[in-house]
Amino acid sequence: SQYLNNRDFFILCFLVFLSFLIRVLSLHFFHFIASGGGSADSVVYAITGKNLFSGKGFSYQATVQLVHPPIYPILIGFSWLLTNNLELSGQVVSAIAGVLLVIPVYYFAKAMYGRRVGLVSSIFVVICPVLVYGSTETFSESLYTLFLISSIALTWKALSSRNLLWISLAGLTVG
Repeated sequence: SQYLNNRDFFILCFLVFLSFLIRVLSLHFFHFIASGGGSADSVVYAITGKNLFSGKGFSYQATVQLVHPPIYPILIGFSWLLTNNLELSGQVVSAIAGVLLVIPVYYFAKAMYGRRVGLVSSIFVVICPVLVYGSTETFSESLYTLFLISSIALTWKALSSRNLLWISLAGLTVG
């Protein structure tokens, strides 16, 4: 059987689009930066990313940034090149990660329990308030969740298919 038929593909595309709309509306109507207890992590991620793409290296306050993982600041820095707004850059990266989370959740749930559970799980990701909130903050949790669920789904696929491509992709998402 085909892993993803045309009907499922269109439903999944619709859910990704709906997830995108919900997160864009959330970004527009709510202001969530640094709402996680006053943590400075969001500021460190954003400035580190900006410094990297401004030619100042992977640094924060003139010191090499060694505390936080690099992928989130790198993506923020790249987004900053396009938006020229640090806060929005972090939110865009988190929102995109939140939108893309629908895809691995669908595949993993479908592989384990069938099409219906895959669709219900994906719908949950689209509308879950905690996931929507998390994907509009300038924190790394949304991107981490995407990589975590993607690595689990790809590992499941790799173990069932024993295909080197799936094994490599699973390893890549784990880091």
